[in-house]
Amino acid sequence: RWAVNDAVAAEFRRASPTGVHRDRVVFLTQPWVDHRLIAESDYLAHLTEVSAQVRRAGAEFVIRPHPTEPAGRYGSFHVLDSALPAELDSEVLGARLVLGETSTALLNLAAVHGLPAARVIGPLADIGSIALSDSQAALFTQFVPRSVTLDEIDAAVTSSAR
Repeated sequence: RWAVNDAVAAEFRRASPTGVHRDRVVFLTQPWVDHRLIAESDYLAHLTEVSAQVRRAGAEFVIRPHPTEPAGRYGSFHVLDSALPAELDSEVLGARLVLGETSTALLNLAAVHGLPAARVIGPLADIGSIALSDSQAALFTQFVPRSVTLDEIDAAVTSSAR
């Protein structure tokens, strides 16, 4: 079992949400396009599908780009663009639910801040080069145990009411 380091967590927890955004779902992107694992158009199409499922559940869909990505890539979405890590971004901390893939920020938001979180099984799920090691899988199993397909996103949003 993994344990959260209380001293480190206390530093992260000094950041606080600007308010609770009961209808906001934040998706933490990964730089898959920049690593040439997926075409930008395909990744954006996937995020459009995720957005549609979130909106179907009655929530606002917001993207928080990975720090190494150009925020402009997601211009057709509502984007939270901040120099702060997602774990310290007050706009993320107040979210109803945080979605992502293999994001360290997703782990930290769930483990340290206790935010409801789920991994989205996306178009890259079968690519071995981004497969999780046993240790990484154990971290996600412990702190972000919920994985959802596109069809299960609306249920995840509904069950995450804060």
